Amino acid sequence: RDVTGVQTCALPISPNQSPHGTGSSRSGARDARRHSVAARYPRFIESEGLRRFYTAFAIFLVAAAAATGTRAAESADTVADRFYAIYQTLPPGVPASVDLVRLQPLLSEELLGLLKQAAAAEVTYAKANAREPVPPLVEGDLFTSLFEGADKFRVGLCNVSDENVFCPTVLSHTEGGVGEPKTTDWTDTLVLAAGAGGSWKVDDVLYGGKWDFARRGSLKDALREVVEQAKAIAK
Repeated sequence: RDVTGVQTCALPISPNQSPHGTGSSRSGARDARRHSVAARYPRFIESEGLRRFYTAFAIFLVAAAAATGTRAAESADTVADRFYAIYQTLPPGVPASVDLVRLQPLLSEELLGLLKQAAAAEVTYAKANAREPVPPLVEGDLFTSLFEGADKFRVGLCNVSDENVFCPTVLSHTEGGVGEPKTTDWTDTLVLAAGAGGSWKVDDVLYGGKWDFARRGSLKDALREVVEQAKAIAK
C-alpha cells in the first residue's frame, strides 16, 4: 500500500521487453505514461475499466504517430533502394519491355505509362529505319543526370510533402584506370507518390546535375519529349 492507502502493484515486464529496445519502444512509452498518471491520480488507476481505457488510448496515440511519420518514410526509403538497385542492371536508354516488367511493381501508373509509350516509340523508330540503322531516340542514361549513368548510389533522408515523398539521392560514376580514376558526384531527387494500399511508387526523377550537357528537368519531361519526337518523325 502507498501513503494514500490505495493498494498498488508493480506491473510485470516481460524478459524480452526493454524501454530502450526497438521492439518495445511503444510499450515503454505506454508504461511511462501509465506510471505518471498513477503517481498523480492514484484513484483513477484504481478502476479496472478506466485503466483498460487509458491503456488502449495510449496504444492508439503511439500507433497513430508512427503511422503518420516514421513508417511512411521507411517505406519510401525501401522503395527508393529497390528502384536504384534494379536501375543499375539496366542498359542505357529507354528500358525495353522485358526490363519494364522488373520495374513495374515500383512505378506509378503515370510513369509506367510514359515508359511504355517511349519504349513503343523506340521500336517504331527502329523499324522505320531498319534499312539504314540509326541511333536510338534516347542515347545514354535516362534515369540520372549523367550520360554515362551512376555506378553507386546512396538514398538520403526522404521528406514527405503533401501526397509525395522526395528522396534526394547521392549518385556517383567513376571512370578511368587504376592510376588516375575520375569520379563524378551529384544529387538527383527521386519523387514517390502514394499508391494503392498505402504503398509508395516511384513517380519521377528530378535531375540535379550542374555540369554542361547534364540532363535537365525531370524523367517525365524526357519521356514526353521522346514520345513527341517520335510522333514528329512519323509525320
